[in-house]
Amino acid sequence: MVHSGYEASAVDYTFSGLRGIWETAKATFAGSYKDASALEMLNEPVKPVHAFNPLVQINTQNAPLEETRA
Repeated sequence: MVHSGYEASAVDYTFSGLRGIWETAKATFAGSYKDASALEMLNEPVKPVHAFNPLVQINTQNAPLEETRA
C-alpha cells in the first residue's frame, strides 16, 4: 500500500503534546472547515482509476530458472 506521508505527519503532530491533541479534537468536533476549496474537493465524487476495466494486466519478464545444488 502506498500513502502520501500526511497520515504519519498528522499522527506525529497529534501526539507530540497537549496542543496537538487539543487542536485535533477541536478540528474533529467543531464541524467547521477553514479551507472552503479543500472542503469542496472532499465532497467531489470519486471515480476510481480502473472503473471501466477492473482487471489490470501485469507484464513480467520470465527469466529461465537455474538449478542450484548445495
